[in-house]
Amino acid sequence: MGRERWKLEIINHQKEVELQSSFISLLKTFCFRALCLLSKQGKYPDCHLAGLEEIEIAFVSEKEMISLHCRFLQDSSSTDVITFPYGEILVNAEMASHYAKSENLSLEQELALYVLHGLLHLAGYNDDSDERRREMKSAETSFLEQFTSLNSS
Repeated sequence: MGRERWKLEIINHQKEVELQSSFISLLKTFCFRALCLLSKQGKYPDCHLAGLEEIEIAFVSEKEMISLHCRFLQDSSSTDVITFPYGEILVNAEMASHYAKSENLSLEQELALYVLHGLLHLAGYNDDSDERRREMKSAETSFLEQFTSLNSS
């Protein structure tokens, strides 16, 4: 069911953070694996995965993310990820880079976390309460272990 179920497109719309093609390829593999597992769960009523044929992940600059956050969510602050139910995930590459540097983390792992966060939203996970935030964080931790093992092989 994996690769043939969704068309997955990863686009880099920013120039501030260099993204290696090897990372994009690894991220695509990780996304397909995560999507297959998430689609089998089907535990949330607001899961959008079943109706999607295409998922687009776009890396954007801080400036663009602020503009999009204001335009679509009427919030003029920056954010790490915006997920639309029709399958578009916007990822703030600059925020990930700054956070990874300040916390001495891998940029690739931080970006994978942001993308995964968006995929979890598409699967119906939400972070609108403490309980649901804990559940989402637990899922992120579990999936990121898979990314780390992919990245080290």
